[in-house]
Amino acid sequence: HLIGTTDTRFEGSPDDVRASEADVRYLLEEANRMLPSLPITRANVLYAYAGIRPLAASDGVTEGAITRRHIIRDHAREGHDGLLSIIGGKLSTYRSLSSQVLQRIRARVAIPEATVIEKRCKTTHWLDKLGSPELKATMAAMSPVLLDYLRSLYGPRLASLLCVIAEDRSLLRPLCVHGPDIEAQAVLAVRSEGARTLSDVLIRRTGVAWNPCFGFDAAAIAAAIVGRDRGWSEVRITEELRQYERDVARTFIRASGLPAEPHNALAL
Repeated sequence: HLIGTTDTRFEGSPDDVRASEADVRYLLEEANRMLPSLPITRANVLYAYAGIRPLAASDGVTEGAITRRHIIRDHAREGHDGLLSIIGGKLSTYRSLSSQVLQRIRARVAIPEATVIEKRCKTTHWLDKLGSPELKATMAAMSPVLLDYLRSLYGPRLASLLCVIAEDRSLLRPLCVHGPDIEAQAVLAVRSEGARTLSDVLIRRTGVAWNPCFGFDAAAIAAAIVGRDRGWSEVRITEELRQYERDVARTFIRASGLPAEPHNALAL
């Protein structure tokens, strides 16, 4: 279970944000108030982490009272014609926000019709690809549970992942024993999702870092897979593993209040 979030003003660099002791204490108290029959103690907590939620600047307003709605600001009146700023908003409303921004741009710039992003989802193409004998055979080699998980995760992009698996069935192996993700997802991350580092793959794409082992059980495997696909040298792989260790320690705080540390699976 993921318990959160808090609303605490933060004025520093997003790189420096950490879950504070006050945050952990508050969330435990609130969880036990809502679920008094459990109860939840620090011993039940795997880790804590924090991030920045950008909200519109609001002087004299408490954090919880600040609107979560997005604002599109046109800076033309300030002498910056053509500059739009997106302020606030939520991840769950990004589609409507992107549509509104696109409408603003189309009103000012002549965009060839062939390049216009449509609001509705295009499904025909990927459904056609899933109907191919090769990808049908690939899906048949997967357990229903795994297939349902990947379908829920990738949606219309499932065909792209299946193409990776069709090239090399060995990529159906689990990426981490503590989660449902598979090795093919690491390959797709660098080929199609803009991942450039091991931390990109495990923290920012697959989410394997959120497993109980912080992704350390998968780090060496993922580095070898990505390294093979990207042509990394042994020196680069070693540095990626070391940087991943630093990024995990910077991102996650254990229940004890100490940074997350690797175990013997990643001894560097």
